[in-house]
Amino acid sequence: MKIDQFDAVALEFEIRSITGCQSGGYAGLVLADTYRKYPIEAAIAAIMLLYNDEYKEEVDDFLCEWRYNFENDVADVSGEDYVKALSQLIATLKS
Repeated sequence: MKIDQFDAVALEFEIRSITGCQSGGYAGLVLADTYRKYPIEAAIAAIMLLYNDEYKEEVDDFLCEWRYNFENDVADVSGEDYVKALSQLIATLKS
């Protein structure tokens, strides 16, 4: 499974809203080009900044599911699905 540039930009904006940094911040971690090649990095950045033990199971489930999807090129999920799922996880972690 791959994500396109549109979804990578959406991920960048999502992470920028958490970090408050500009594109390329955190040593290049907050960058659409990075997320296009390595989309799981967006989740790691968000989780790193917002992690709460209260949501450990949700975080573990999310990372396991999406790592599997990316590593096994699962065809029935899209980059848009990933962006939505990560946005939901971020909302949960912020609550």
